[in-house]
This record gives sequence, structure tokens and C-alpha cells, in this order.
Amino acid sequence: MSRLLKSTVVACCTVAAAAWALPPDYRVDELYQTRWTVREGVPTGIAAMAQTPDGFLWIGAPGGLFRFDGVAFERISSADGVPLLTQDIYSLNVSADGALWIGHHLGGISRLHRGKLVNYGPAQGLPRSSVTALSEDGDGTPWAGTTRGLFRLDQGRWSPVNAAWDIPADPIDELVLDRDRTLWVMSNSRVYRLAPGARRFERLALTVPDSNFFTLTRHPDGSAMICGAQRVIRLTTSALPTAPASAPASAPASMPASVPAWVDRPVQIGENRCGFDRNGSLWFGGVDRGGRFPP
Repeated sequence: MSRLLKSTVVACCTVAAAAWALPPDYRVDELYQTRWTVREGVPTGIAAMAQTPDGFLWIGAPGGLFRFDGVAFERISSADGVPLLTQDIYSLNVSADGALWIGHHLGGISRLHRGKLVNYGPAQGLPRSSVTALSEDGDGTPWAGTTRGLFRLDQGRWSPVNAAWDIPADPIDELVLDRDRTLWVMSNSRVYRLAPGARRFERLALTVPDSNFFTLTRHPDGSAMICGAQRVIRLTTSALPTAPASAPASAPASMPASVPAWVDRPVQIGENRCGFDRNGSLWFGGVDRGGRFPP
């Protein structure tokens, strides 16, 4: 996720999936919402959310890692006697095997699976920089986005992904794996994709208006979505235009109408952080509140 720790809110916006797309003028705040605040135990400054196969919703924040069972929030600081690297959580991801991957502010990654915790730091190749995004590629290899670029895990060691992959070592905002096993990356307002088995990224011929106020996320149907305070964009087709990796960071204000898989639909919620659970509910969180929109 692009980090909103510098912002005052972390929010959730709506999806425009073809089967149940909202009308263009439909206000998301007209939907039924459930909200929790700090009085109910919501951690402040929510930075990341993820749901594990056992149904728990995990929340990362500057004050630690929290597990939510639908009723109460529980802070998790260790597992089987092994402590987390830090209590300042920046990013979360659940891999295909059900493991929870935890990215730390100012460096380090933890993997929590079946009650066991494994930590990765500089000794395993990671830089001393914030882990801003986590994912795996189409082959199941773990990837990490940091403020010093992309890294991938190979035989227990994290290695930098650099110009040889046609992607600069810029700060990474988002990583998402879609249903077609394409890995999507958002960095410096640019969007890149890596096809399954490929060793070179393609850069899309578009620029996200401000990646600090947009989220690249995955819908339960498997499609990659860009959502923000005012609109939702769906990334689902190989027909999306690409640009050379060295091209300037500029693009048309809107995508051409001939690209049917782009859903560019205004929404009126005034906030800019989203995440879906496996049932399709849209979850949002902020400095002093959290909640969801049911599907």
C-alpha cells in the first residue's frame, strides 16, 4: 500500500466489478456501514490490513500488529517465544499458503505461519529501509517493496530487483498479484506489471495522479484495482497500453475509450484507503476509526 502515515486518514473506496457496479452517481456513503473507533480498540494510524484463511483480520499500525476476530482487537507482539522485529508495522500480505507476511517501518520482514514466526533483516539481504509493500509473484516467490526499490526472496535471501528487470530502484508504493498471476507494481505514480515467468517488467502508459492518495489492491474476484478518494480503476486485460521504462512520468488524463477493461468511475467518499476481505466487504481504517462497506 502507498503509505498514508503522513496523512490524517486511511480510507476505503468502492469497487466497480462488472456484476455489481454502482451507478456513476451513486454515493458510497449511502451504503450501510459498520464502524469501530479507538474506544472499541481500533489501533491509531492504520497502515495495512490483511485477512488470513482462518478468518482473522490483521491490522498493522505504528503501535503494533493487531488481530481482529469480528468483536475484539488483540495486539500480537510475538509467536512461540519469538518477538516481532519491531512494533511499527508498515505493510501486510497473506501468501497462497496462508502465511502472514509483515513489513516493518525502517526495515525488516516477519513471516507468521501456524504459530511460528521467522524474521528477516539485513543479514538476509534486506536494506535498512521501510518495507512498504509485500506480495508474491506468479511462481510463488515472495517480493517486497521498500523505499529503496524491489526485493525478492530466493533460497532464504532477499536480492534487489534492478534495471535488469526494467524497473528502477525507486520507492515502491504497492504490490498486487492478480488472478492471472500478473504482479502489479505502483512506484512514483507509475504502474508496472510482470507477467508470469517473465524477468522484465512492462510499464503502463499512464500515471496515477498521486500515488500517496491511491491504493493498488486486489478484489476477491482476483482482479487488481486502483482506488482512491474519487475513483476506481480496474486492471484486468493485456490490452492496456505500455510505455518504455525510460519514458517520462506523464500520461493522458484519462484512458482511451477503446480500453474496455478500465473502469474509471467517480465515487464520493472523500477518503483514500481501501482493502477487501474474502467476502467482498470493503474495509477502511484511519487515525481514529475503522469500518467496512458490505458487498
